Amino acid sequence: MKRKLTREEEDVILRKGTEEPFTGKYDMHFETAYFAAGCYWGVEHHLKKAGGVISTTVGFMGGKKENPVYKDVCGGGTGHAETVEVVFDPGKTPFEDLTKLFFEIHDFTQADGQGPDIGMQYRSGVFYTTAAQKKTAERIVAALGDMGYDVKTEITKAGRFWPAEEAHQDYYDKKAELPYCHVRKRIFRTGPLVMVLTGDGKGKSTSAFGQVLRASGHGLKSLVVQFVKSPQRYGEVKALEKIPGVEIHTMGKGFVGAPGKQGIDMKEHVKAAAGALAFAKRKAGSGGFDLIVLDEINFALSKELLSEPEIMEFLDGLQGPIAVILTGRGAPDYLLDRADLVTEMVEIKHHYSKGIKAKKGIEF
Repeated sequence: MKRKLTREEEDVILRKGTEEPFTGKYDMHFETAYFAAGCYWGVEHHLKKAGGVISTTVGFMGGKKENPVYKDVCGGGTGHAETVEVVFDPGKTPFEDLTKLFFEIHDFTQADGQGPDIGMQYRSGVFYTTAAQKKTAERIVAALGDMGYDVKTEITKAGRFWPAEEAHQDYYDKKAELPYCHVRKRIFRTGPLVMVLTGDGKGKSTSAFGQVLRASGHGLKSLVVQFVKSPQRYGEVKALEKIPGVEIHTMGKGFVGAPGKQGIDMKEHVKAAAGALAFAKRKAGSGGFDLIVLDEINFALSKELLSEPEIMEFLDGLQGPIAVILTGRGAPDYLLDRADLVTEMVEIKHHYSKGIKAKKGIEF
């Protein structure tokens, strides 16, 4: 469950096991949606995080066998699809928003499967409970078709929903892990403006700090979190600390892969990167920031100090009109695909090649 339910909300959920799909009739403003998008563990993980979601339950729909269990459906012979039931408040999150999220977390162009999970039990489907839901789902599918997608998602009337065994409910919460099979990819343009500054040339962080300066000129607030870099008094730290409305936090362990005694165990780098991202998430969640700079996070991602699901979950969780700049060489392809702007700094000449060492105020 997303949170502890009130007594009224518990009454809404008590319809499980009845012959008819729940349509929200036990409460004037709750609705229920049913989505199938491959392995239901990952689908539930994403859908339960949407605002206005009261509860989620994984189970089965669309087949003929009575009282199916996971082992039955997994074999592919029952006709069921692994399905997530979502009870939600449409006043907070409309069905349209949930449906768009559903399409963004799976490959709806794949028939009878998702990635390595093959079979009709992993098919893509929306099981509607009202005529309005059907109309909305069909409109979104048509819009995707206009974008050039060959949509394989089935839109069918909801039948009886069979909850899966308790071990399958809230699976990734219980495991304290992130799903490997479902990563959100933005299709419908909402959420933060994402800008990536990458490449082997000099100027990535410098450009981002210039953007912070520009934002401050308009009275906007900025948060800068530095990955990989050790907590030294770099020039940018000293400067940005003096600007009202700007916070800067250096949270790395230094150069990754340094030889000899100066080398730091990779586990320490991973721990530091995870801590920095968690810190940025908490700060962003507190509100009030217009611009967030994740300095050198691209390098952290390229060294696998952080994973694709971790950074995507961070970006997807940002609320309101906010801009995010991610700097560092080696930005992975999935981040380039997610970005609204990508600038690659290309090295044509560098004074290092002449033996000129790093200079105060130029490199640090």
